[in-house]
Amino acid sequence: MSATLQTALGPALKILEEAKLRQAFEHFDNSATTKANWYRWLAVSAALCGAAAVVLAVLQLAALLFVDRPRAVEPGRIELWSIRFLGKPGALEALTVTEFIFIVVAIVAIAAGILAKTQRGWLRDRHKAEWLRSLHFRFLVDPDLWSGLHGAREEARNRLHARMEQVIGLGSPGLEAWAGDDEPPEAPTVSPGGRWDKRALAELVDYYLVARLRHQVDYLALQAARRDWWERLLRPIPLGTFFLAAAAALTHFVLVFGRLSRHELGATSHQVAVADVASILLVLVAGALPAVGAGVRTCHLAQEFGRNSLRFKAKRSALEKIGSRLKLADSPEQIFHWLWACEYVLESDYREWLRLMIDAEWIG
Repeated sequence: MSATLQTALGPALKILEEAKLRQAFEHFDNSATTKANWYRWLAVSAALCGAAAVVLAVLQLAALLFVDRPRAVEPGRIELWSIRFLGKPGALEALTVTEFIFIVVAIVAIAAGILAKTQRGWLRDRHKAEWLRSLHFRFLVDPDLWSGLHGAREEARNRLHARMEQVIGLGSPGLEAWAGDDEPPEAPTVSPGGRWDKRALAELVDYYLVARLRHQVDYLALQAARRDWWERLLRPIPLGTFFLAAAAALTHFVLVFGRLSRHELGATSHQVAVADVASILLVLVAGALPAVGAGVRTCHLAQEFGRNSLRFKAKRSALEKIGSRLKLADSPEQIFHWLWACEYVLESDYREWLRLMIDAEWIG
């Protein structure tokens, strides 16, 4: 921060330092980050381990079908790897133990999410951190802080402390009530009798453009790119597994329907046996793929990658337009109008994100 910037913003930043807003923000921000990591790990573990357990259960059915099955393979022929593995002694037991492990991991992940309330705890602390961050900048862009009127700065300080206490004491019911509400924006009151320092307002705008607006624009651009990547990766999988399962079922039908034709055409016993094994495997694939798709879909919906990506892009565009207009503002009324417009856009963006995550498909 430059010396002139310190001179203009020094008293206001000192009030924020005395209120220990930064320490409170870092506390809840670190707590929210930790809980978010746990939430993602538990959601992914529960979804993928549950899907893996279903797939292993299907493989156990295959093992039961193939165990002690006569090998209808002529000399010199190579057996299918699936028959060699699933027909081996101990294959069924290995699959059962592995399935049990995946089931236990999934149950533990779900139970931990319920008991620890990871999602609600993460969202509650994230809400507090984001509002404390917002209070930092809302205090700085409060017109009373710069009006030069008697007692106005003290009133701004008192509002800051009152709002900090309100945010820090917020619980989960208050979080959902806030997310379910949508207050119309209130234009800042710029006193016509204020003694406005144009140099101080110019430095305030410069500080805000760098510390608030540019930081948020860069963050939104980064998150939009990340979410786009995950969206392109995960979104096609559930639908793809559904169509593959349907294709496997259709192919199984064709093989079964052609069984009589194979006998009439004089197919060898080996060809008939391979066709029968392929028919069984297709049924198993048709049963296992939907479980895989459901697991991936759960991971996808727990994070709402697609809708969050579109939200990031839209808000980034809005902030860039506000930044352009803020640079051209030349009166206190225009400056505080666009400063508060930016805060309102950020608040609405956060409120939309919170609603999405509260409604995300997860327990806990």
